[in-house]
Amino acid sequence: MKTLRILAVTAAVFAAGSTFAAPSNLGDPALSLSNLSVGVEAGTTGYGVNFGYAVNPSTSLNIGWAGGSFPNVHGDSLNVDHRKYKANYSDLQNTSIVIKYSPLSAQYYNWFNVQFGTYIQDSSIKLTSNDRSIVGKVSTGPSVNPYLGFGFAPKIDDHWGVNVDLGVIYQGQQQAKLRATNAAGQAYLDSGFPGEDRNLADQYKWAPVAKAGVSYRF
Repeated sequence: MKTLRILAVTAAVFAAGSTFAAPSNLGDPALSLSNLSVGVEAGTTGYGVNFGYAVNPSTSLNIGWAGGSFPNVHGDSLNVDHRKYKANYSDLQNTSIVIKYSPLSAQYYNWFNVQFGTYIQDSSIKLTSNDRSIVGKVSTGPSVNPYLGFGFAPKIDDHWGVNVDLGVIYQGQQQAKLRATNAAGQAYLDSGFPGEDRNLADQYKWAPVAKAGVSYRF
């Protein structure tokens, strides 16, 4: 079921991209390589690579992967039900399929673009209470989640460019699992806060995206 969901969302993104794509260069093999770009980037989704294809002068299809760790995605700590947790973002895995569309054609203004697409996520955030009596994690996925954002992509020359992307991923309800490391922690989980895991999961419905990179266009 998850595989079918991923294929369905991917197909929808490609279909949406084709809406903006006329006139298109996809059918001209001589122009294919010159429309291709590759880049590296870093940000709240991790560190990764991105491949882009300029469907036409205003629209590009971008497929990327980013992972690893990145600090302070949601902040170093969370306060839930009078208890503070330290968050460790050390297991991020994000595959992105994003359409970037530049609505303005004037020089310099065409650096601006709006973005929509999907992130295929399989990440986890490790949690430790300040007194170390409770540990656990919040898991994202594997799931397919919608993304909306905007960016700036100025060109340095005919081949090199930089990009800054800002947006948000709607992740929905996450999965949180907690366990006690001592008797005090177990007593806490068994007492008046049986919904602690649910409350922690609610903290991650929305994931901010902020990343920067450099790219090379052939």
